[in-house]
Amino acid sequence: MPALLHLEAKPHSGHEPGRPWELPSLAAFLNVSKKTLERAIKAEKLKAIRINRRVLVPDSEARRVAEAGL
Repeated sequence: MPALLHLEAKPHSGHEPGRPWELPSLAAFLNVSKKTLERAIKAEKLKAIRINRRVLVPDSEARRVAEAGL
């Protein structure tokens, strides 16, 4: 549960609650590499939305990962 509080306690991350995360921003926030997130998406451990070349992770999914891990 502390990870979820950590997600909410970082207003300086520049991310608005409820908006989807771009992979580089989420990777930096979770302190993992972008490649790690790409692997998790490919393994279907992380849900993502692909719009053309852009990959977005829903905020609810980012919160789940922040709380439970990959």
